[in-house]
Amino acid sequence: MSNKNYDLKSAQEASAKGQILEWTIEFLRASGNPNQGLANKLEREGHYHFGPTEYSLERLQNIIGSNNSFKYVEEEKKLTARVEKMYRDIKQGWQPPPIIATDFWEPFLEISDGGHRQRALLKAGIKKYPTIFFFKSKQSMDEFLKEEF
Repeated sequence: MSNKNYDLKSAQEASAKGQILEWTIEFLRASGNPNQGLANKLEREGHYHFGPTEYSLERLQNIIGSNNSFKYVEEEKKLTARVEKMYRDIKQGWQPPPIIATDFWEPFLEISDGGHRQRALLKAGIKKYPTIFFFKSKQSMDEFLKEEF
C-alpha cells in the first residue's frame, strides 16, 4: 500500500478490504509528521479495533495544546498555523484522514493521532467525523461498543 494518498477515501477503501490496521500503520509512518511510537504500538497491540465510523469530535480527548494542561505541548503560534492550514484545506474540499483514538495509555479514549485535524474540523463546523478506535483489550472494545453503539 505504498505511494498512497492518505485521506478519508483511502482509509474507507482499506477498511472495506479488511486492511485498516495496515493502512493506519502505513499512514502513521508516511505522513508529514510521522507518529512512529503509535505505529509501533499498533504493530504489536493493534488487534482490537473498530472503524472508521462517524463519531462526535467533541467527545474525543485531545492531547495536544499550547499549555501545560495538555499531554503534548506545542507552541501556540505553530499549533495555530497547522490548524489554520488544515482548516483552509478542508474548506477547499480536503477530507482529512480519520481521527485515531486509543485507550493504550489512559483508562479512556484519547486522540493518539489527529489532534490538529480535530481542531480544524471543529473550526469548519464539522461535529462528527470518521474515527478509528484501537483498544488495549477485547473487553475495553466490547464495553465501548456496548455504551456507544
